[in-house]
Amino acid sequence: MKRNLIKRKRVLRPNSRRRLLLKRVQRKIQLRRQHYHSFDVECQSMARAS
Repeated sequence: MKRNLIKRKRVLRPNSRRRLLLKRVQRKIQLRRQHYHSFDVECQSMARAS
C-alpha cells in the first residue's frame, strides 16, 4: 500500500507542476496582451489629440 501511494505521488507531482507553470505562463501572456492593448489605445488617442 505505502509503495503504491509513493508511486502515485511521484506521478502526480510533475503533472501538477507543469499545470501550474502553464497557468502562470498563460496569465503572464494575458497580462502582457492587456498591457500592450491599453498602451496601443493610449497611443491612438494621443495621436488623435495631436
